[in-house]
Amino acid sequence: MSLSLRDQLLAAGLVTRKQVQQAEQQQRRDNRRDPQASAAAAQQRAAALDQAQAAKATRDQKANRKRQEDAERRARPRRDPDGARDAERDP
Repeated sequence: MSLSLRDQLLAAGLVTRKQVQQAEQQQRRDNRRDPQASAAAAQQRAAALDQAQAAKATRDQKANRKRQEDAERRARPRRDPDGARDAERDP
């Protein structure tokens, strides 16, 4: 499982636990001061998520359509060059 950026920075020794705690406290303070900004950020994340889900659904539908067409193509009986089906040919 991948580590969060905070954990990666801590592991690399680029920040200390105290710096991480201070940053978290500052972020909480900022969110309390301006709840509309945090709500706007949440709304923006939700919109991006919706857009990504719609794009994935479109890709999935296209892939499923292609898979279905391939299956139908394989299921059709083949014709020989004379145009007769295998089952209709005389032995």
